[in-house]
Amino acid sequence: MAKTRMSSVEEINAAETEKMEAADRLLHSAALEERDLTSSEFNFVRRELSLEPKDVRSELKRHQRILKLKGIAGSSQDRQQLANHAVASRERLETDGPRLRQEIEQRQRELRSMESDASHSQRRCEEAEKAVLQLRELAPSWVIERYRIAVKEAKQTVGRQLHDTEREIALDESDCKLEALNQRDVQAMKNRGDGFVVFRQLPSGSASFQVTDKWLRRLEQQAEQLPSLKEREAKLRDEFDSLMSNAEKLLDCYC
Repeated sequence: MAKTRMSSVEEINAAETEKMEAADRLLHSAALEERDLTSSEFNFVRRELSLEPKDVRSELKRHQRILKLKGIAGSSQDRQQLANHAVASRERLETDGPRLRQEIEQRQRELRSMESDASHSQRRCEEAEKAVLQLRELAPSWVIERYRIAVKEAKQTVGRQLHDTEREIALDESDCKLEALNQRDVQAMKNRGDGFVVFRQLPSGSASFQVTDKWLRRLEQQAEQLPSLKEREAKLRDEFDSLMSNAEKLLDCYC
């Protein structure tokens, strides 16, 4: 069968349609690439689609909107998968939801019960401790006097040793941090004793203080004795705490 020849009008319409489709593809491509039209592209689209300048920009925004919505809508296969998942999720919720809600409510009741018990127990502990302190205040005067003597002896013996040891540790740690280039630190070294810092007259006529080898040997000795001092501190603190605890027990005649 012979092909039907297109009329001249149909040929013109087909050519115009092809150009408009080309302009539309160009807009879509620019939107896809997230860019503006070049000057030549802008003029081509304006001419082939018979648009005003502001309408060209509107057309580009339309294609950008199309791409955004297509990304949300997905393919027909994507939409079918979404629908299937929605149905399955709803069925699972209807099946397992009531049981899970019941379990959650039960757990929440257990949590509230534990919180209430913990709060009540803490309050009772605080009340008991407060009562113990008040009972100790009500101890006989001769018991209170024995307590004071025991505390005084603990502080004057082990407590004093503990205080001296802590002070010695603090001094040794402080000395190890002193810097020979810091004038204030050098003055502190000088105050530690004789022979740690010497006065030097410089060729320029100015004077300065310099740290001696005696100070460096002192630092070495302090660094060596720090571990044993800290060990002694820990033992003295345990002993002091034990003495104070035993003294307090004297007051527990009503506890």
